[in-house]
Amino acid sequence: MSLNSTIIKNGKLNMHIKFTQNFIISLSKIILLALVCLSSSAFSQTSWNFNGAMQGWEGSNYSKATAGESYVTYEITGRSPYPNFGTIGAKIDTKAYKYISVKLKNLSSNKRLQIILNRNSDLKTEYIPFNNLSSNDSEFKTYKIDLSKNRGWRNTINDITLRFRTSLGSEGVEAGTVLIDHIEFLGEGEESNQDSTSKISKKLNEKPLNFVHIIMDDLRTEGLSVYDDSEMITPNIDRLAREGVVYKKAFANFPSCGASRASILTGLRPTPTRFTRYDARIDEDAPGISTLPHYLKDNGYITVSLGKIIHRRGDTDDAWSIPPWDAKYSEGNRSSYMNYSKEENVEAYVTSCKKRKICSPSGSGKGPAWESNDVPDNQYIDGKTAIAAIETLEQLSAADVPFYIAIGFVKPHLPFAAPTKYWDLYDRDKIELSPIPDKPKNAPNQAWHQSGELREWYDGIPDVPDRWIDNVPLDIAQILRHGYYAATSYADAQMGKVLNALDRLNLSENTVIIFTGDHGFSLGDHTLWNKHSLFTLATQSPLIIRKPGGEMNKSVPGVVEYLDIYPTVTELANLPRPEHLEGESLANTLIDAEADTKPAIYTRYHAGENIHTDRYSYSAWFNGGRITEHMLYDHETDPLETVNVVNDPDYKSVMRDLQKRLKAHIKQRDQRAARLR
Repeated sequence: MSLNSTIIKNGKLNMHIKFTQNFIISLSKIILLALVCLSSSAFSQTSWNFNGAMQGWEGSNYSKATAGESYVTYEITGRSPYPNFGTIGAKIDTKAYKYISVKLKNLSSNKRLQIILNRNSDLKTEYIPFNNLSSNDSEFKTYKIDLSKNRGWRNTINDITLRFRTSLGSEGVEAGTVLIDHIEFLGEGEESNQDSTSKISKKLNEKPLNFVHIIMDDLRTEGLSVYDDSEMITPNIDRLAREGVVYKKAFANFPSCGASRASILTGLRPTPTRFTRYDARIDEDAPGISTLPHYLKDNGYITVSLGKIIHRRGDTDDAWSIPPWDAKYSEGNRSSYMNYSKEENVEAYVTSCKKRKICSPSGSGKGPAWESNDVPDNQYIDGKTAIAAIETLEQLSAADVPFYIAIGFVKPHLPFAAPTKYWDLYDRDKIELSPIPDKPKNAPNQAWHQSGELREWYDGIPDVPDRWIDNVPLDIAQILRHGYYAATSYADAQMGKVLNALDRLNLSENTVIIFTGDHGFSLGDHTLWNKHSLFTLATQSPLIIRKPGGEMNKSVPGVVEYLDIYPTVTELANLPRPEHLEGESLANTLIDAEADTKPAIYTRYHAGENIHTDRYSYSAWFNGGRITEHMLYDHETDPLETVNVVNDPDYKSVMRDLQKRLKAHIKQRDQRAARLR
């Protein structure tokens, strides 16, 4: 599908899916960047078999290297005392690797080898000598050289150079030829294996995995069939679950958009001073931290952001290979992320504050909290995002380079707007309201919130209620729930288009798909609307991962957290784990869904802190280090969290244990955060 064919229909320009000129230019940039990446096939490898290719290595300073069928022929002219055979395609984690193994046949009289670190980077250049090189060889020999004893072997090494020398004490070099078969970095206890059928060779011949991360805004697990409920119609989420692994107890680390997304992309926990708001910025709260897309970009990946990914525009844009694209800012959208399609709703948003003094907190007008309109999918933002994603996948498929694409669908976030056909999937009269509409017994007051996301931003919704009283009329509550379901089915359909494109382009066999929300959502549950609480409805959100060759149609019952996504991607990409990460990789569960997960996860919101285990959820609110209120729910007997048992004598030991673990976590987390500042 070409871009022209998507924007021209029946000879007429279809303005609904006309992309801006900047986006078309950005897609072209992807191709250019792909060609740049293809010029270096190393992609930050740690092992190179020179079987017909240079693998990103080259000769310089009056020396040259030529790839043969089984090895590289490296010729030294002797005209310069500093010939180099090196690569800039390496990023070596010195904590993971201790040795370099070099298999070569030295036909020259040079008897010494220098291993030069960071010669082509801004880091300090270090020289590691090896003085036991044989000369005038009749056969290939393998040298395993210990690098760890040298003071220069620390942190991350950006490039490696080999330089041959004459003899000890001399800086000169003799003209000659060296045949180089294999170079590899090894960890403690590892041995080199150059057999073409070995695991290492297979790994080198494999393409790096691609990654597509799909985020649906405000998506709760309740109502999804893959989470043992079936109120919502989501065939593509169901399909992805059949083809991958569902994490039954996955949690966001902060129940608000911006802070949750910042935590996911940095691999850092929210703290009382970091990632605290819906509009949290990574560049302000975690300056200098390499985000997941930035880390992948630095390691040879094309990284692309489409739709709502990072909450604030302009935040860490350098993490992406091209500028982030979001249909929210496209030409013709007059109602921002509200993205109404009915003209009367657009006018209400644009003019009601000036004309009728009906104003939102931002000073704009107020439109309705829902909209049904008989329009094509691409009339709304997510339809445009799906088209942009497909177009991008087509470009990247042609370029044939590893990529990470983050695709952010804004639905089912308010307003619950979707084409009529998705509303028609449901009979409103049969939609059941929340089974837990009331305050949980013994719940502390601080567990309640007065979030104005629904009540302050949309017309026709009652003002903030009294504490623990939901004054949204039942008929409006039923429309809102219907709208949420329709918006979810709409977003699901857009994801299905992306999944189909991956199949059509033969990308599925080499692409990991990560599907998440950014947190949960309450639909009148516990008297609450929106997220912004420490109830499980607000903190739990879907996580499904499909890995080529991994487990299929399996589920992981243990607790995991969105913080675990970053280290999972780096492990699957065979990249060193960045030191700042605070989550744990889930890669083992993609091979064995019965593998153990962590004993507990931690989330927080404002003054509240939460620990969640397989069975219990304990939350505590702090003031000056002192607990002011707390609550405990036993999900084995009370999965809907209707009775706070924190003061029940039968749960005293459980409460004390969880409280102790939570306090220890807070202390460790805040100490770690202080070290990063």
